[in-house]
Amino acid sequence: MAPRLLTAVLFLCLCGVLAAGGKAAAQGTARNPAPVRYGDWQKNCTTPPGTPNMICELTQTARAKDRPDISFRISFIKLPQKKGVLLRVIVPIRVELPMGVGVNIDGAKDMGNMLYRRCFGDSCLAEAVLTEKDMQNFFAARAVSFFIFPTPEEGVGGTVSLNGVKAGYDSLP
Repeated sequence: MAPRLLTAVLFLCLCGVLAAGGKAAAQGTARNPAPVRYGDWQKNCTTPPGTPNMICELTQTARAKDRPDISFRISFIKLPQKKGVLLRVIVPIRVELPMGVGVNIDGAKDMGNMLYRRCFGDSCLAEAVLTEKDMQNFFAARAVSFFIFPTPEEGVGGTVSLNGVKAGYDSLP
């Protein structure tokens, strides 16, 4: 009789541990709200492991006009203490790093080139810190084009709609 009792107690303990683990996992996902759409943009918020603060970004992905195998992932992230806005562009790894990522608003306003910060896995990341004045240029525009260089002679561009960028930006913490 004792082995059956011991088995039953162990089974109940295991069920309790599994239930507690499932509850903890559910609480972990509750901390990261579901993505929210703002026009053509999506707000994603996550709490990185080991940190108490949630980080939110406004993102959109686009494909290059003439090269459907090349995509761009664009993100706006407000920096702490109102120290600007981080514009992050993630592109495929097969790019000329010294050329950077070209940025052009509405086909008329050249915003310069963003420098690559690092490459990892199958992509490279370019970042620039924008001011509120820079952001006003994005809010007033309809589209922004990003250009990368797979070779020094070949520039490839992708255009991103700015529909919803102001509302999404205003929703960022």
